[in-house]
Amino acid sequence: MNIKNILVPTDFSDCSKTAVSFALELAINFKARLYVMHSMTSSFSLTLDKRFEQLTSDNRFKEIKSQIITEIGNPDVSILRQTQDIKADLIVMGNKGSSGGRKLLGSTTSKVISKSDIPVLAVPQ
Repeated sequence: MNIKNILVPTDFSDCSKTAVSFALELAINFKARLYVMHSMTSSFSLTLDKRFEQLTSDNRFKEIKSQIITEIGNPDVSILRQTQDIKADLIVMGNKGSSGGRKLLGSTTSKVISKSDIPVLAVPQ
Protein backbone atom coordinates (compact mmCIF):
# COMPACT_ATOMS: atom_id res chain seq x y z
CA MET A 1 0.00 0.00 0.00
CA ASN A 2 1.42 3.36 -1.04
CA ILE A 3 0.12 6.19 1.15
CA LYS A 4 1.42 9.65 0.25
CA ASN A 5 -1.35 11.94 1.53
CA ILE A 6 -3.43 11.51 4.67
CA LEU A 7 -6.40 13.69 5.53
CA VAL A 8 -7.40 13.92 9.18
CA PRO A 9 -10.52 15.98 9.86
CA THR A 10 -10.88 17.41 13.35
CA ASP A 11 -13.61 19.04 15.37
CA PHE A 12 -11.15 19.35 18.28
CA SER A 13 -13.04 16.75 20.33
CA ASP A 14 -11.04 14.27 22.40
CA CYS A 15 -11.83 11.56 19.87
CA SER A 16 -10.58 13.63 16.93
CA LYS A 17 -7.42 14.54 18.88
CA THR A 18 -6.75 10.80 19.23
CA ALA A 19 -7.30 10.44 15.47
CA VAL A 20 -4.79 13.23 14.78
CA SER A 21 -2.19 11.49 16.93
CA PHE A 22 -2.84 8.18 15.17
CA ALA A 23 -2.70 9.82 11.73
CA LEU A 24 0.54 11.55 12.69
CA GLU A 25 2.12 8.21 13.54
CA LEU A 26 0.93 6.77 10.21
CA ALA A 27 2.32 9.79 8.33
CA ILE A 28 5.70 9.31 9.99
CA ASN A 29 5.75 5.58 9.19
CA PHE A 30 4.63 6.04 5.57
CA LYS A 31 6.62 9.27 5.07
CA ALA A 32 3.33 10.81 3.97
CA ARG A 33 2.07 14.38 4.03
CA LEU A 34 -0.56 15.01 6.70
CA TYR A 35 -3.44 17.39 6.10
CA VAL A 36 -5.24 18.46 9.28
CA MET A 37 -8.66 19.81 8.38
CA HIS A 38 -11.46 21.58 10.20
CA SER A 39 -14.78 22.26 8.53
CA MET A 40 -17.32 24.57 10.11
CA THR A 41 -20.75 25.76 9.17
CA SER A 42 -20.16 29.43 10.06
CA SER A 43 -17.32 31.94 9.75
CA PHE A 44 -13.92 31.51 11.33
CA SER A 45 -13.47 31.67 15.05
CA LEU A 46 -10.78 33.80 16.67
CA THR A 47 -9.73 30.82 18.75
CA LEU A 48 -9.30 28.53 15.74
CA ASP A 49 -5.61 29.37 15.28
CA LYS A 50 -4.92 28.61 18.95
CA ARG A 51 -6.79 25.30 18.71
CA PHE A 52 -4.72 24.25 15.69
CA GLU A 53 -1.56 25.41 17.42
CA GLN A 54 -2.35 23.20 20.43
CA LEU A 55 -3.34 20.28 18.22
CA THR A 56 -0.12 20.40 16.19
CA SER A 57 2.26 21.15 19.08
CA ASP A 58 3.41 17.51 19.15
CA ASN A 59 7.14 17.43 18.30
CA ARG A 60 6.48 14.54 15.92
CA PHE A 61 4.99 17.10 13.48
CA LYS A 62 8.58 18.23 12.82
CA GLU A 63 9.25 14.83 11.24
CA ILE A 64 6.72 15.21 8.43
CA LYS A 65 5.26 17.69 5.98
CA SER A 66 1.87 18.89 7.13
CA GLN A 67 -0.72 21.44 6.20
CA ILE A 68 -3.74 22.91 7.94
CA ILE A 69 -6.98 23.27 5.99
CA THR A 70 -10.04 25.20 7.11
CA GLU A 71 -13.28 25.31 5.20
CA ILE A 72 -16.76 26.66 5.71
CA GLY A 73 -19.41 24.14 4.74
CA ASN A 74 -21.08 20.88 5.58
CA PRO A 75 -18.34 18.74 7.20
CA ASP A 76 -18.90 15.48 5.30
CA VAL A 77 -19.14 17.26 1.94
CA SER A 78 -16.04 19.33 2.73
CA ILE A 79 -14.05 16.27 3.80
CA LEU A 80 -14.93 14.36 0.64
CA ARG A 81 -14.09 17.38 -1.55
CA GLN A 82 -10.73 17.79 0.16
CA THR A 83 -9.83 14.15 -0.42
CA GLN A 84 -10.06 14.85 -4.14
CA ASP A 85 -8.32 18.25 -3.97
CA ILE A 86 -5.28 16.90 -2.10
CA LYS A 87 -5.36 13.47 -3.75
CA ALA A 88 -5.66 11.78 -0.35
CA ASP A 89 -4.93 8.08 -0.10
CA LEU A 90 -6.45 7.69 3.36
CA ILE A 91 -8.84 9.49 5.70
CA VAL A 92 -8.25 9.07 9.43
CA MET A 93 -11.00 10.43 11.65
CA GLY A 94 -12.50 9.98 15.06
CA ASN A 95 -15.40 7.58 15.19
CA LYS A 96 -17.44 10.18 17.11
CA GLY A 97 -17.37 13.94 17.00
CA SER A 98 -17.94 16.64 19.54
CA SER A 99 -21.69 16.09 19.53
CA GLY A 100 -21.09 12.64 21.07
CA GLY A 101 -24.05 10.34 21.16
CA ARG A 102 -24.33 6.66 21.94
CA LYS A 103 -24.00 5.33 18.43
CA LEU A 104 -20.97 3.37 17.32
CA LEU A 105 -20.13 6.03 14.72
CA GLY A 106 -20.95 9.72 14.56
CA SER A 107 -23.11 11.02 11.73
CA THR A 108 -20.26 12.75 9.86
CA THR A 109 -18.05 9.67 10.12
CA SER A 110 -20.88 7.45 8.87
CA LYS A 111 -21.54 9.72 5.89
CA VAL A 112 -17.85 9.92 4.96
CA ILE A 113 -17.41 6.14 5.19
CA SER A 114 -20.48 5.48 3.05
CA LYS A 115 -19.53 8.00 0.33
CA SER A 116 -15.73 7.84 0.23
CA ASP A 117 -13.82 6.35 -2.68
CA ILE A 118 -10.74 5.86 -0.49
CA PRO A 119 -10.22 3.97 2.78
CA VAL A 120 -11.49 5.61 5.95
CA LEU A 121 -10.00 4.64 9.28
CA ALA A 122 -12.38 5.48 12.16
CA VAL A 123 -10.37 5.78 15.37
CA PRO A 124 -12.05 5.37 18.77
CA GLN A 125 -11.17 7.66 21.63
